[in-house]
Amino acid sequence: MKHNLYVTSVLLVIGLLCGCASTNQPTDSTGNSSYTDKITSDSTNSVINSNNNAAIPNTSKLKFDDAIINIPDLTNVKSVEFERCNWTKTELSNDFINAVDMFSQRSKNVLNASDLSFDYFDSIEGDRGEKIGRNFYCVRAETSEISAVYNHYSCFFRVNLNSADLSSITGKKINYFSENTDKKLVDKANNLIQKMVTDYSPFFNNTDFEYFPFSYEANDGITQIKYGVSYDNIPLDTNYYGSIDHDTLNVNIGNNFSEIAIDENDNLLSVLSSYNWNVTENNILSNIISLEKACEIVDSNISDNVVFDVSRVDFVYKIPEVLDDDEQILSWNGVPSWKITIDATGIGEYQRLAFFVDAVTGEFSTYEIVM
Repeated sequence: MKHNLYVTSVLLVIGLLCGCASTNQPTDSTGNSSYTDKITSDSTNSVINSNNNAAIPNTSKLKFDDAIINIPDLTNVKSVEFERCNWTKTELSNDFINAVDMFSQRSKNVLNASDLSFDYFDSIEGDRGEKIGRNFYCVRAETSEISAVYNHYSCFFRVNLNSADLSSITGKKINYFSENTDKKLVDKANNLIQKMVTDYSPFFNNTDFEYFPFSYEANDGITQIKYGVSYDNIPLDTNYYGSIDHDTLNVNIGNNFSEIAIDENDNLLSVLSSYNWNVTENNILSNIISLEKACEIVDSNISDNVVFDVSRVDFVYKIPEVLDDDEQILSWNGVPSWKITIDATGIGEYQRLAFFVDAVTGEFSTYEIVM
């Protein structure tokens, strides 16, 4: 489920992770290293090549022997900002009704305007008429067959079949798409997302975003596929996190992905759109630190008592939120970052971790992956 997630975590692993607080490290003035050239993927829309990890050196604390590597071309990395798209109440109502009609596989008349509920933030002043402003939270509707919502706070659309039992999909088993994934599943995943982009275009309206199969889970005849989203070939971060930093116990981090669930006959059970943000490009970032340097920073910030088997290495836009004085989201920054994922840490309660290194400043941070 996609929502703004606040997680409070107790610091139980401080003895194993000795640098969880953000730590500034010097930038690498040499820019991209030869490692990047050796492990660049052709496209983020392609299945990730998991056998190109030979160029990444194992360190004393990080082992990359079985890691999936996903690093795009880093010669044109930009500073970007993401903002909510613009709607009127009539436009949003019509697009929402049409999307629910599409999902129901009926041409019309599943919903009408009187079936829609509009929710607002009482704490934020604003027009509650035709204009959709910052005080607007979501539009939702429920029928005997379907539940649907468009959350304007984060800009995602979700619709699901009420009769579908998705309880067998736990979100805990990680099956990443890679070059070893069954081609039929890869083709199905690509075809599904292309159909969603076409059928639900108002909620996938940024044509600069591209989608690629990221991970999946299959159980009891149900397959749920998570899709990564990329902007200008750089993926946006996909996970939800809880902080294990004693200085920052509450975490609220933007994440962008799509999900589709189907039954054994390929019937749609649920659709979750990516965030259909507008994008503002700022300056091109000329000094991106190398993967080698990022690994050194991670290595220097974790305890000598641990050795982690890395699950995947990604170059992503981490998406911190920009908040106003009322703690409401104004926009999201795209921060180019190296991300090292550990899916089996062996650290009791914190089984999944993500190490981030800001690709410009070298700032280091650690999060528990909760979804």
